[in-house]
Amino acid sequence: MFIVGRNLLRQFFGDINNLSGPLFIFYIFMMGMIFLGMLLVGIYTAARLERSKFSEFRPSVDREWRRTFVAGVVISLLAISISWGWGVFRGIRSLNLASVGVRSPEGTIVTAVVILAATGMFFANMTLEEVVYRRIMLDNFIKGLAARGLSRKAAASLAMVGSLVAFGLLHTVYRGGGIVAIDAALTGTMFAFAYLLTGKLALPMGIHFGRHITTILGGESYGVVDLIAVGNVTKNTLTANLEVEFVQIGLVCLLVSIWVYRQRGSIQIPAIIYQPPIRHSQSD
Repeated sequence: MFIVGRNLLRQFFGDINNLSGPLFIFYIFMMGMIFLGMLLVGIYTAARLERSKFSEFRPSVDREWRRTFVAGVVISLLAISISWGWGVFRGIRSLNLASVGVRSPEGTIVTAVVILAATGMFFANMTLEEVVYRRIMLDNFIKGLAARGLSRKAAASLAMVGSLVAFGLLHTVYRGGGIVAIDAALTGTMFAFAYLLTGKLALPMGIHFGRHITTILGGESYGVVDLIAVGNVTKNTLTANLEVEFVQIGLVCLLVSIWVYRQRGSIQIPAIIYQPPIRHSQSD
């Protein structure tokens, strides 16, 4: 669905890197509709397989949910900042905060709308990935393995590996390449870990959304609107890149553990993760 939709849009719009601000906003809107369609198809399929109600996949965005989401964003920003700082200390990254800015031939309002629209598309894609790969896939993998007699720890471990492999393979569709798949699977470890310890999407979604700051660090182009990079990879080797990534993953997992301990007084996978879903008859 993603490949077909993206290819159709590219045939219609041509080179998206040269799109004017208004056209790029329209392109982002159409991509958002594709992500929404994929999300609805995923939820509908999961609801049929689980015999669950469609509404059960909708998070209750109450005060506690928002608070946990913000905590996830803060955790992500802290981990990214510290890992980049570590990279600077080690001489494999560099930062030039004075270069932060936006380069665009468009007016201020159009430029701001383009950036906001791109952020909205990131949020839509992030929501799709967290619902499909954490709430649906990881959740069902764990429940299925536990129901077949595996210990809770074994079920959680195997389910996490399986969902991360699928998550990594998805990103070969987005950007292609085996390295991309490995990087995505490693990055997904942080989101899966947060979901395993909470059984809810608020914290992993916050951590995922916090990674949007990497568009400022590495720079990004939205049509003719360019975010100027403030970070630079001074040593682009597999070992150096993994070093920074492992520092970031370790920090996120540590901070998530601290957050969960402060909320519950313990660090363990909640029982709800292993409980089979409530099945409804087709007439419900």
